[in-house]
Amino acid sequence: MRTQAYSKLRAAFGDNARIVSTEKGGNTAANAHIHIATYQTLGLDDEEGFASFLTEHYGLDSFSVIIDECHRSAWGRWSEVLRRNPSAIHIGLTATPRKLEESDKASREDKEITGNNRQYFGEPVYEYTLIQAQEDGYLAACEIVKRKASIDSATFTTEEILKAGVKDIKTGKPLTAKDLTKDEYTGKDFDGELFIELRTPKMCQDLFQLLCENGGPEQKVIIAFCTREIHADRVAQHMNNLYVRWCRQPATCRRTITPSSAWADPTTAPT
Repeated sequence: MRTQAYSKLRAAFGDNARIVSTEKGGNTAANAHIHIATYQTLGLDDEEGFASFLTEHYGLDSFSVIIDECHRSAWGRWSEVLRRNPSAIHIGLTATPRKLEESDKASREDKEITGNNRQYFGEPVYEYTLIQAQEDGYLAACEIVKRKASIDSATFTTEEILKAGVKDIKTGKPLTAKDLTKDEYTGKDFDGELFIELRTPKMCQDLFQLLCENGGPEQKVIIAFCTREIHADRVAQHMNNLYVRWCRQPATCRRTITPSSAWADPTTAPT
């Protein structure tokens, strides 16, 4: 996000726009007129050194204008940038202008500055709708299709897990009964704690089948159900293997991928 903003702003403002980062203990954007930063680079998501970069390199009212992802400002401590610059003009940009549910533990001050971005920033001065963006060709028309793996609602005993050939999520080595700390496991544990071929392959097959039936597997797709990087690697491997199998089929048969026999098991098949 910073790089994208930097390329656009530098084209208009030259060296007056710089990315905020640390270099030899200093701020690389210290002498710039336009500072480009994310909440994370300002230290606003750091539990121990909260707002560390922001408070170390910027005093109160350091800026005259702040452009903020205003739906993000509703997430608790990230509104600290706005609080520390009360005299600045606050411009809120968002693609999700919705009212957010507030925590019961939120302070009165938090509720005043967060919760409803329209209440804080005011009514929008410019709106560009999803439909308009689709008609202009910037966004593709989409349809939300909800899928839920039935395995996620199932419970497995330690014996069933061992029989399925459970492995360590990080090393890939087989686990024994001594390594398992729970008496029961659910399907969601398989991609977060354990490596077991009962969930990810079936979800990938289900997704690939959907792609084959709706435009083909060569279209652009973002897969966002991965729990961590190692899980994403496994998903990528499974999807690549499915694509290779699809490519090897005769052109007249490429609309579908023949599922494996494991799909017959209602415990593992997505619904």
